[in-house]
Amino acid sequence: MESAPKKPTRKRNPLVTTRLSMQDQARLDEMCKLEGKTQTEVVRRAIIEMLDRQEQGIEIQIKDKLAERLKKMEDRLAALVARTALDVGTIYQVLWIRSDQEKRDSLWRVARKYSAERVSKKLKDEEKAVKELIAQELSEG
Repeated sequence: MESAPKKPTRKRNPLVTTRLSMQDQARLDEMCKLEGKTQTEVVRRAIIEMLDRQEQGIEIQIKDKLAERLKKMEDRLAALVARTALDVGTIYQVLWIRSDQEKRDSLWRVARKYSAERVSKKLKDEEKAVKELIAQELSEG
């Protein structure tokens, strides 16, 4: 025997109930009349809009914190680069001034080539641009 076909069951959304003061209920009724909507439609839209605003606020806070952390890291890196450049410049000037004027150019070419070779060995494959610069330097030496 065949059984009678079952009616498809509808999934119902959860029901949310709340209590309002008489004044708030009157305001809600007035809004519903003005918009030509039911209380359910107006309340549903209000809840969804409030949830969306709350989520956006949280996302903005997260983005602000991330931007703040990135700015701090950027500042630390900029300071590190500045200190390194200052140190390198100082060393360069001291050694350049103290080196023999006749041997200075060849001394610097050899030192630069050695430095380029040393750094080249430490670079990873992703750093192709830097490797290309070093390759140029090595080929010029």
